[in-house]
Amino acid sequence: MSTFAGEREDYLSQFHADGFVRSTHTLTDADMVPLMTTFHELVDEIYESPTEHGKEILDAFATNVPGRELNAKGFIERRRIGEVSIYEIGRSPATEDKDLMHYTPQTREHVRAMLGCRMPKLVRTLLDQCEAAYQDMAESLRPVVAAFDIEDVIFAPRGREQDNIHLLRLLGYPGRPGAVEKGQAMTKAELHFDRGKFTSTGWDSRPGLVGTPSQNGFLHQDFTSSDLAAHARNALKNPIEHKAGQAIIFAGAGYNHLPYAVRQNFGAEDLPLFLHGFHDTQPELPRDTAVCFFNEQVGYQGIGSPEAYETGYGDVLTWLLARERMMYGEPANSN
Repeated sequence: MSTFAGEREDYLSQFHADGFVRSTHTLTDADMVPLMTTFHELVDEIYESPTEHGKEILDAFATNVPGRELNAKGFIERRRIGEVSIYEIGRSPATEDKDLMHYTPQTREHVRAMLGCRMPKLVRTLLDQCEAAYQDMAESLRPVVAAFDIEDVIFAPRGREQDNIHLLRLLGYPGRPGAVEKGQAMTKAELHFDRGKFTSTGWDSRPGLVGTPSQNGFLHQDFTSSDLAAHARNALKNPIEHKAGQAIIFAGAGYNHLPYAVRQNFGAEDLPLFLHGFHDTQPELPRDTAVCFFNEQVGYQGIGSPEAYETGYGDVLTWLLARERMMYGEPANSN
């Protein structure tokens, strides 16, 4: 029996009721605004006045863990509508303008090794700020996975942090001037399930997270397209309140790829995934956000990762409809 039995039952209740749990978190605007300022300054410098040294910096941030490419790609990139990522092969062209960074446990040492004495102060500052934010989000997840006796599945032993398959994602959206006048004042980011096993929210420059407990049908033959559509309607009407000092922890589509014995630690019922998106009432304004995705550490081999049909709402819906036509000749619950 876990020494965290009380916490486990409390967490289970929250997961099933809300789709997430809250855990202690120490990141504040005082931490994240300077981090995002550094990030934007570096991206602007590299992309607005391209140089060979700027390309060296981008190459230094491009990291990977062999065999875990889907979950462990580190990079910095400015992505604009219609562009295909050079780092995330197979992704669809961008549907919105954004600057993004994936900082992984391998990033810091890789950048140091690649740049050496040619590392600009701005890069050094960004690495320090990212490491602090990543560590804070990792610590917010630890008590949750510890309560279910799977801390050693998600986190490598202390001193072997390079074996963790996690990533901190920074996103900066430039805003769309005139969006309100064009009737775009209530845009909603497409609902989705995260790819990783667990997510810890870090920080958002303004509120807008919406979501609900749900599933993607991967482990559930009885989960239908009608179920998903109903959950989507509920998600869009369900704002998630941000509370200072608390991270929001939830399961992504990758959770369903953990071994049965690991998932059994969460009880007889499967843990719900969290169908979520961002309801943006001020799309004309810039928005910055930071979130951390967690996967199994490298010591656990043979654990799968979700495909596209398990993550994006549209892809999941299409897959469910196809499965229902194959099984029943028409979508389930079609009437």
